[in-house]
Amino acid sequence: MERWYAKVTSDPNNFFEPLGKAIEHYWGEYEEAQKEIKPARGTRIEDLASRIAGIMEYRYAQHQEIEMISRFVEMKYDIVKGEKKIHFLEHYNRSLSDRQADQHAEIEPDVIVLREFMQQIELIRNKFQGITKGIEFLHYQLSNITRLRVAGIEDATL
Repeated sequence: MERWYAKVTSDPNNFFEPLGKAIEHYWGEYEEAQKEIKPARGTRIEDLASRIAGIMEYRYAQHQEIEMISRFVEMKYDIVKGEKKIHFLEHYNRSLSDRQADQHAEIEPDVIVLREFMQQIELIRNKFQGITKGIEFLHYQLSNITRLRVAGIEDATL
């Protein structure tokens, strides 16, 4: 597994390029993870059951790394927004209230770019959260099917 958090945070002044690559990477991983949740027809239950713990560990680790990248970008957002706010408070032609300076800082291009990155990271984080939930439900279904088979019910229909 690539360590995208380390790549994104290695240069705090130039993190946009690795952040964009990390987002692109995780979208590809998300598409692969969707295939894991929908096993191919005819897959043996034993095979899937033996792999599910490893799949969950791998995808949950990715989810945690995305969470840490998200926190890093939020921190950067707060720093840039704070700098812009201070700039407006100190260098604006007229006296601004704290809220007015905050509103001016929110529409600065640097702040908007960071907010867009935050939204992309949050979206992929939520997608991976859905993947981990899907894997949990797959495990639940597998355990129920196994219990039914142990009870001698092979092809029950409703």
